[in-house]
Amino acid sequence: MAYIMEGDKPNHSLGEWLNEIGKHPISRLSKDDNTIALEDVQPEIDFWQSSVVAFVIGASPPVQVMEGFIRRIWKQYGVDKVINLPKGMYLIRLNTMENRDKILQNERPFFDSKPMILKPWVEDMDFMQDEIKKIPIWMQVSVDFKYWGIRSLEKILKPVGDLLSLDAVTTRRERLQYARCMVEVKFNQDFPDYVEFKDEKGNRRRAVLHYEWKPILCSTCHKVGHSQQECYHKKETKQGQKQWVRKDSENNQGQEKEKVVEPRRVEAPKEKITTRTTPSEATASVE
Repeated sequence: MAYIMEGDKPNHSLGEWLNEIGKHPISRLSKDDNTIALEDVQPEIDFWQSSVVAFVIGASPPVQVMEGFIRRIWKQYGVDKVINLPKGMYLIRLNTMENRDKILQNERPFFDSKPMILKPWVEDMDFMQDEIKKIPIWMQVSVDFKYWGIRSLEKILKPVGDLLSLDAVTTRRERLQYARCMVEVKFNQDFPDYVEFKDEKGNRRRAVLHYEWKPILCSTCHKVGHSQQECYHKKETKQGQKQWVRKDSENNQGQEKEKVVEPRRVEAPKEKITTRTTPSEATASVE
């Protein structure tokens, strides 16, 4: 067996350490005996069993930012570790399996209006982001507040997705400008600006929709959350592109310099003031 060290030194005096090594020698394996048994990995599996794997759609915040966010929103669940994984994923270990199950059943967290996807950690899992086909998003629905009931909103929003829940302010009827709804939608689907429905009297009505974030893929930067027309990379390419011209001079042939065009400075004409004095008063006139 291996001997456990504390830092760079053993946790006993040198004599005690050598004595312990003599009592518990490290077993020597033959060259052919390199097969891992379940009992070899079971302690690590048991340790990480209470963990969830998470990632944010359309964002990859630093692990320090994510850890602060997770510990703040899940402080009642006893977060033990938040560790960075490849491909923008995070491993979040809870103190108990019970707390892990509560998070998976009850929590739908959002980071900067972007949904966070959660799945339980299991051994040999291959958790890829492209496995996700539907995700929740928040949207604001501007429609007469008499249609804010769950059954009415489910029917109104059916062309967009499946209604999951309402925020607390909408549920308590404390804001009447719009209903804030969490809706499950598909990637790269159509996101209309409004939907039409038939009211209880048979009249056609319109509900205006505002999406706090859209799960659409940009063909310019290949990131999720905005369209090609809204991509700031494309705007930087057009507006921030430098123009280089060749300087034509005998002493600097073949050299290049950056052409900088500055706005022409126009100075306002100066006013000339002449002062004339009379015995009674002094007056100023502008010529």
